[in-house]
Amino acid sequence: MKETLVRCNYKEIEGEYKFCGTSLESMLDLAKKTIASNADIKVMTTKVIAQNTTSYALHNYTFVETPKELVGIKMLGCHRMPYPYVVYYCHGHKSGARVFEVSLVTDDGRQRVVGPAVCHMNTSMWNADHVAFKVLKIEPRSAPVCHFFPLDNIVWLAN
Repeated sequence: MKETLVRCNYKEIEGEYKFCGTSLESMLDLAKKTIASNADIKVMTTKVIAQNTTSYALHNYTFVETPKELVGIKMLGCHRMPYPYVVYYCHGHKSGARVFEVSLVTDDGRQRVVGPAVCHMNTSMWNADHVAFKVLKIEPRSAPVCHFFPLDNIVWLAN
C-alpha cells in the first residue's frame, strides 16, 4: 500500500504526464484529458491467445513475428498497483516513446500472447536508481528501456 501511495504522489518528471485512477471510468476521463483531446481513444491489453499452462508469466517467450510499431500515436500506460481496492498508476511521455503490438510464444510452444510493448527512448530524466537499469544491467540514463505489459495492465492510445 505504501508503494502505491508514494508512486501516486510522485511529482511528474519533465516531459511526463501521470495520474492514478481508481476505476475504468476515471482512467478513461483522465486519459481523454491527457492524450486524446477530441480524438478517438483506444484501449490495448495483453491477451492470452492459447493458454495451455497455469501461469502465463513464468515462462521464457520468443517473438512469433516482427513487432508491429504503432506510429504517430500518443500513449498512456496504466499499471495495476497493490492496494485494497483497484488503483492504476498511469503515465506517459509527451515524446520519445515507441509503442508496439507484439506476438509471443512460450519456448515450449504451448502458449501464445499478444499485447502492447513500449520503448522509452529517452531515459535521461529517470531516477538513476530505477529498477529497469539494474535489471537490464545498463548504465543509468544511457539507453532506451523497453518492456511488455502484463495481463492486468491497460494501454490507452490516441492519434
